[in-house]
Amino acid sequence: MAYDIHITRAERWIYSEETPINYEEYEEVVKNDTSFRAAYGPVTELWGMTIEHENGPLYIWTVEGEDTAIFWYDKGRLYISRAQDHVIEKMIDLASKLNAKVEGDEGEIYFMNEGKVSYRYE
Repeated sequence: MAYDIHITRAERWIYSEETPINYEEYEEVVKNDTSFRAAYGPVTELWGMTIEHENGPLYIWTVEGEDTAIFWYDKGRLYISRAQDHVIEKMIDLASKLNAKVEGDEGEIYFMNEGKVSYRYE
C-alpha cells in the first residue's frame, strides 16, 4: 500500500468529506496555474500506464515540461501517493490557495521552513 499525502481542510484528512474542498474550487486554482495541464478522459496514457477517469479531467503538475504528479481529487480532498519533497512543496503552495493544509497518512502536517519541506505531528 502506498503512503499518501493529502490536501485537506478537515481536522484530520480522514474527515475531509465533513469540511470538503469542492472540486470547483480545486479546478479554479489549477486552471489558473500554468504548471498544471488538464488531461481529458475517460482514459489517459501516462508514464506507460492507462489511467481511467470518468469524472472530469485529471490535473497533472508539470515541471520543465515533464509530467510530474497527478493531484487526485476524492471525497473533499486532494492526494498524491509517494510524494517527494518537491511535490510536497507544490502541495503546500496549492493548499495555501485553497485555505487548507497538507497532511500525511499518519497525521503529520507539512510546511515550509527556511525553504525546505518540514513536518510536525499535532
